[in-house]
Amino acid sequence: MSDKTFERASRQLNSIVAAGGLSLGDVEASLTAAMRRRGSRVTEATKIVALEAADRVMTNRPLTAEHKAVVEGIVIGNGLRPAIDIENDTFDPLPAIWDDVNAARSKMTPLIRSVGRLNVAGHPKISFAGTAFVCGRDLLLTNRHVAEEFMTETASSQLRFKLGMSAEVDTKEEVDSSDTLLLKCTGHGAVSTEWDVAVLQIEGLPAGIQAVPLSSASPTSFKDRTAATVGYPGFDEAENLIEQMLIFRSVFNKKRLLPGKFTDIFAVQSYGRSVNALAHDCTTLGGSSGSIVIDVGTLKVFGVHFGGESGVRNYCVPSWKLPEIPAFAGFKNQMSFV
Repeated sequence: MSDKTFERASRQLNSIVAAGGLSLGDVEASLTAAMRRRGSRVTEATKIVALEAADRVMTNRPLTAEHKAVVEGIVIGNGLRPAIDIENDTFDPLPAIWDDVNAARSKMTPLIRSVGRLNVAGHPKISFAGTAFVCGRDLLLTNRHVAEEFMTETASSQLRFKLGMSAEVDTKEEVDSSDTLLLKCTGHGAVSTEWDVAVLQIEGLPAGIQAVPLSSASPTSFKDRTAATVGYPGFDEAENLIEQMLIFRSVFNKKRLLPGKFTDIFAVQSYGRSVNALAHDCTTLGGSSGSIVIDVGTLKVFGVHFGGESGVRNYCVPSWKLPEIPAFAGFKNQMSFV
């Protein structure tokens, strides 16, 4: 790990610990839970080194090269901001620092079911474009940059399939499962001119899949709010190979729950304009584009994940901004705002 990367990871670790009021005991409990997960790359030996590293970062003491090597992938990516397999539309209980997620676990199942992997046919390079989720009557939300892989913009920011291409969303695609449940895209939709978000039409919802509750208003504060991102993290050539292998066990493009915290609103550049995006610190990768970002306390959807700054923060399109998008005017009455 380079000094620059380590410094970034150390800042992130201190931020996570401070925001959650966490102790070294919480870190140990999280790493012990990680060891028990199927296919975990965390061993007793790596846990010991990771705990030493966490302690040294938290007490501002120097670290050896061995310590530095485990901060991002083990302490953060496997312990404090893990990637959890979705199985049968749910997940195994998490360690105590995520007790609010555990308390909401059964109620999160309908939201998890609404999220799917956007599979593309006819594309010359890819078969998987990103993540999408059901946001209303026969409607999906995803990112504009995801939709642009297989759709083209026509007049008034409307979308149609590129020649020879089609897409469908599989709401299963879970680790170690061959189950599928497909939602067929019609080839119609719309995109924002400033936000990285698109709405896509589908042919109809099967039984058991329902639209998620989209928050229509911003909360007064984001402090102490737990975020749960659900999507399909895919291998990212721009990110560290070893860290990705450690965190995701070399299994990509499968449905994961990624817990974290909301931070605040930040101005970021989006399609040549400055937008006030909602930030979170869940672990994500390229295939996470279009993921649902849930506020665990209210079980409302606060955003559509679209990108971020590695080791700093991730960004989502706030759900309460969606009705303001001119191109969505014909769809917003169908969308499930609460």
